[in-house]
Amino acid sequence: MKIVLLATFLLCVNFFAKTFSQEQGPYFEGDIILTPDQQDAILEQKSKNSFASVRTGLWLDNGKVQKIIEYGIDSKLARSPMAVRVIREAVEEYEKFTCLRFKEVSGRPKTKYHMYFFIGRGCFSNVGRLEGGNRISLSANGCWTKGIAIHEMGHSLGFFHEQSRVDRDNYVDIKWENMFDGAKRNFDKYSTEKLYDFETKYDYESIMHYPENAFAKPGKITIVAKDPKYQKVIGQRGGLSRIDKIQLNRMYCNDNYTTPKPWTVAPKDCKDKDKETCRRLRNVCKADAVKKICPVTCRVC
Repeated sequence: MKIVLLATFLLCVNFFAKTFSQEQGPYFEGDIILTPDQQDAILEQKSKNSFASVRTGLWLDNGKVQKIIEYGIDSKLARSPMAVRVIREAVEEYEKFTCLRFKEVSGRPKTKYHMYFFIGRGCFSNVGRLEGGNRISLSANGCWTKGIAIHEMGHSLGFFHEQSRVDRDNYVDIKWENMFDGAKRNFDKYSTEKLYDFETKYDYESIMHYPENAFAKPGKITIVAKDPKYQKVIGQRGGLSRIDKIQLNRMYCNDNYTTPKPWTVAPKDCKDKDKETCRRLRNVCKADAVKKICPVTCRVC
């Protein structure tokens, strides 16, 4: 049993390292593809300290949420049962907690606005609804997880990264000296008018937050939570956080959604055997062995 758990842990450590690195590509903030207009608007807002002019397109028709968002899966990506499964699980997460509804179609959708998953170099997406469709890349090297698919779909639905909020310095410290060369631009801040925070507080648990080692030199950390209990939480890719769900429903559903209750405190005798190990294994909680060593993380108790 110990050998199996150790092997599982080592596999997951390597897996998460690859996952985070695949989100840290050469694009805007690592994994966002901007249109030329969006790029120009960002340059303009930097001089004005305002991002109001770069409001990304929401999936709305005449002020109401697009009834059905069609999505397709490229034939090469569709050859992988794992890739197809995580995409469908991500879609299910959005449908479960919001009024958004999706429809999978064969090949590339013909509708004006849609999502299209394909194999690119890393994990990345357009931001906001685009005419002609949003392209979401999920490469085989670290992108085939439910959490990554949810994260990239979040960009397509209009979300930037959580730590891009203008108030982020009240909640995290950025260790500029620990970044590799050329990475500082990925930690710019933008006004709340652009980021659609809808008067919600800063969310350490957001699936849109960078991990602690984003764009870091080997063995270094670039993001330090001012509240230490969230240090190993930032960058989670398990699923939508409570505040993620609230924001989505305020964006698209006229807040017509029952706000999820916070998780209750676990009994004192319910403890993870190793917090760091369990943080790495949070996406494999279906395994009985993982549930036994990580009952809190896996929400067994």
